[in-house]
Amino acid sequence: MYVIDDASNLALPLIDVTIIDRIPHIEETEPFKKKLMSLPRDIQKRWQKKKTQLAMGVPRHPEFEKIKTAIGDTFSILVGLKYRAHLQPDADYSRWFAIGIGAHTEMGHG
Repeated sequence: MYVIDDASNLALPLIDVTIIDRIPHIEETEPFKKKLMSLPRDIQKRWQKKKTQLAMGVPRHPEFEKIKTAIGDTFSILVGLKYRAHLQPDADYSRWFAIGIGAHTEMGHG
């Protein structure tokens, strides 16, 4: 389970949090699909396995983490030792989109 406390950023009461316990379905954007197909077959298989894992439960930090971006809530999930995928939920967290995948540094991770 992953708990997000954005109350101070949104001027909401401290009890308002978002709980992410699983992500049952992830829609892959066209840019994501294109990038995924250019990656090694092993990473493509790991991504499929990761989607299955996320449908059952969200792993702990740092495997799954919220990252700061200018385009809203974005989360990063480890896909193999050197790769990460970025996911974005819609406004009410009912739909999730895979928006990017690549090597750590390529995805903005140190």
